[in-house]
Amino acid sequence: LDTMIPAVRSGEWEINTDPTKRVFSDIFKPIICAVNGFATVELIQGADLVVASENAKFALGEVRWGMIAAGGSHIRVPRYIPWMVAMELLLTGRPISARRAYEVGMVNRLVKTVDEVLPTAMELAELICENAPLAVRTAKEIAVRAWNHEPAFVLENALFQRVRYSEDAEEGPRAYMEKRKPVFKGK
Repeated sequence: LDTMIPAVRSGEWEINTDPTKRVFSDIFKPIICAVNGFATVELIQGADLVVASENAKFALGEVRWGMIAAGGSHIRVPRYIPWMVAMELLLTGRPISARRAYEVGMVNRLVKTVDEVLPTAMELAELICENAPLAVRTAKEIAVRAWNHEPAFVLENALFQRVRYSEDAEEGPRAYMEKRKPVFKGK
C-alpha cells in the first residue's frame, strides 16, 4: 500500500492500462480462480469460475482509503452480481463472506476446507477439458466480445482522475499507515 498508492497518484501506474487488469478481455481460455483467505474482488473479476473455501472473504476496500477500485470493478461487478450487493461492496469497502459471495453468484463452488479448494477447481477444469476445445474457446470469446466494456473503462479512468489527486486520497493511506481512522473532507 505504501508504494502502490503513491504510484497510482503520480500516474506511474495507470489502472485501466495495467495488463493484469485488462488482459482478461483478450483471453479466451477458461480461467478458474481458487480462493482461500482474503481476496480483493479486483483479482477474481477476470475469472470465469471461482472456487472458494468457507473462510474466504471478498472486498473492494479502496473507498476506506479515499480511493476507488479503478481496475474495472465498477463495470464488471454490478453486471455479474445483484446491484444492491455490488453497491454494498463498492460503497462500504467492507468484506463479504464466502457464503454470501456464493449466495449472490460471485462464487461458483463453496467448499468447507482449504484442502478442497484446489481439487474442486481441478474438477471444474477437467469437466471443461472433456468438451471440444474449439467450442469452449468460441463460447467464451462470444460471451466476452458481446459484452463490450471499452467505453465503460474510459469513463471509469476519467472519473478516477478526480479521486486520484484529492486530499482524501492523501488522507486515507496516511491514516492507514498511522493506524488511525481517516478524517475525510470530500475534497
